[in-house]
Amino acid sequence: MMILLVILCMLMILFAGGCAVVAFGAGVWPVAVIPCGIVLANVLVIQAIRGFRKPDSIGFAILAALDFMIGGPMLAVAFVSPEAVLTDPGTLATVVVAGAIVAKGALTVLALMRLRRRRDEASSE
Repeated sequence: MMILLVILCMLMILFAGGCAVVAFGAGVWPVAVIPCGIVLANVLVIQAIRGFRKPDSIGFAILAALDFMIGGPMLAVAFVSPEAVLTDPGTLATVVVAGAIVAKGALTVLALMRLRRRRDEASSE
């Protein structure tokens, strides 16, 4: 589970970083702040999983909320027009990417719960 979350976080870093570069290049630098924040949140989660930082719940919660806010509306397309998902390859790709983002949000919440449990077990010993 943790390995899959790290892989999805790395893919999100690459995607959001590319979006930030394009936004900076287009001259709309205030918009580039959003992808930079997403990159920062993913980096903090990877550091907590790998043990470089203590897992703080606010970082995980912010990242999970961002994932659900980004992926949820995109995934709603599948429920609004299921026939478009089956006929249009672009819509199908959007639904698959949205599903991966929502799954990453769920994995982020599960990882936080697992890291908290490990921390509590270590402190009780």
